[in-house]
Amino acid sequence: MKKLVKLMTMFILVVGLFACNSTGNSDIVIDPTNVGDDSTVITFSIDNRILNLPENYDKLNDSYKKFVDESGYIVKDLKVELKSEASVLDVLEAVTEEKGIAVSYGDMGTMKYVISINHIDAAILGGYSGWMVRVNGEFPPVGMEEIILKDGDVVDILFTTDMGEDIKKLD
Repeated sequence: MKKLVKLMTMFILVVGLFACNSTGNSDIVIDPTNVGDDSTVITFSIDNRILNLPENYDKLNDSYKKFVDESGYIVKDLKVELKSEASVLDVLEAVTEEKGIAVSYGDMGTMKYVISINHIDAAILGGYSGWMVRVNGEFPPVGMEEIILKDGDVVDILFTTDMGEDIKKLD
């Protein structure tokens, strides 16, 4: 029961969101060349390195293996300029749209959560696997739409096989 509550918390609080905002936000500039003085710049990554560990990679169905890059990153250390207030969700949507990366969301009551990024689905390695958000090395206890970014923030969207416990192996 405790693991079920933890799992529900992971999806609802960490990657949950009330509504998907529209994409194509001109206030978010991917890999900017000239940054304005009043702009916020963050670093953004989508990381599935945990899937490259032999104990995980060997369990993957062949249809998933083609989406797991050798580097373990879908996006690594991308600079993103925010010209107005933006959430982690806003940046995830803008980056995936700009880079042509498939992303899908599911509903859990009135909230949404990430089902898949780059065809790597939550739960492909069991009920405790899925996508989590880390900002400045911490896993916030709120949904992506509630995390408003500040200048210098480092945002990682990470795949986990054990509700975040396994990510410690990579750091």
